[in-house]
Parts: sequence; C-alpha cells; structure tokens
Amino acid sequence: MRLGRRLVLVLIINGILISVAYLMPRWVLLAYLVLTIYNFFYPEKTAVDQKVK
Repeated sequence: MRLGRRLVLVLIINGILISVAYLMPRWVLLAYLVLTIYNFFYPEKTAVDQKVK
C-alpha cells in the first residue's frame, strides 16, 4: 500500500516538474537533483529489504 502511494506521488511530482520546465528550466533541474539525492538517502523499502533485517 505504501509503495503504491509513493509511486503515485512521484508520478504527480514528475508531471508537475515537466510542465513547469517550460517556464523555469533551471529550477526544475535543481528540483530533479534534490529528488535524486533524497531517493539516494531514503530509498524505498521493499519486501526483500524487510526480510533481510
């Protein structure tokens, strides 16, 4: 359930960023960089990750 919410949230954020990219491309590049760094430090927890612990 949580994985589905995160997927929908990421799709919505990407859609918004793509549409805003026409107006402010530099800010969108910065936002994508921040999202990448966030996903690196806080990755999705999958069922496989939970079984390992």
